[in-house]
Amino acid sequence: MNTVLRVEHLERGCGPYRGIQVPLDVYAALMGHNSLNGHPSACTDDKIMRYAEANELFGFADMDQLEKWFDPDDMELLYNNGYGVVSLTDIEVTAEGDKQVLFIKNEGAKSEILYDKNRKNPACERSQDSLGKGDLILRGRLVDTVKEYVRSETTNCILVIIRTNTYCKDLEHLNMLAETQKLDFPCISPGHQRVVLYGGRFYRGTMGVEARVPLDTDVPNDYNQRERVELIR
Repeated sequence: MNTVLRVEHLERGCGPYRGIQVPLDVYAALMGHNSLNGHPSACTDDKIMRYAEANELFGFADMDQLEKWFDPDDMELLYNNGYGVVSLTDIEVTAEGDKQVLFIKNEGAKSEILYDKNRKNPACERSQDSLGKGDLILRGRLVDTVKEYVRSETTNCILVIIRTNTYCKDLEHLNMLAETQKLDFPCISPGHQRVVLYGGRFYRGTMGVEARVPLDTDVPNDYNQRERVELIR
């Protein structure tokens, strides 16, 4: 392989995760990328399992790999902030992972812009009609929500949980989770929701909103029942 695809700033050449010049809204939107939701670092990518060297850059083997990493909302935000998709040839690929590749951009590398703000990749086009009733929109991006509940005959209530698979902790994000939960359960009284920082094996460091509702409350179909709650810090 001597060709890779890369998302980078079309003037500065830097990627969307590295450098002090990354726009704040791009940083805020992508900070939720982690191994829990299909965005492993090089050292946790099954076929790489090491840290990237200082002279190595991140890219993708093909468009399928790129589009699995950056969803249409990610790309829309990146395009609007000066980033694009480029094809780089005559480079040295140093590692090929399940989700990404590492490579060294040699002095003679050639770069071609494939997609930018004025010419977007087809997968970037998303119809608003495709959004579901329970979809949460944060800063113009579609956020995957996880909705769960646990029945307790002992306490005679249902614990309802809403969270996202990100490490985002800003107030706007948590407020939108809380508002979504109140729409799902109008019976929740003011002041009866709590913000939770999880400490279990799978969701450690992520946050969510929990509330208790009466045992006879109708639970919406998009909530999945669990046998026990996640550990909290």
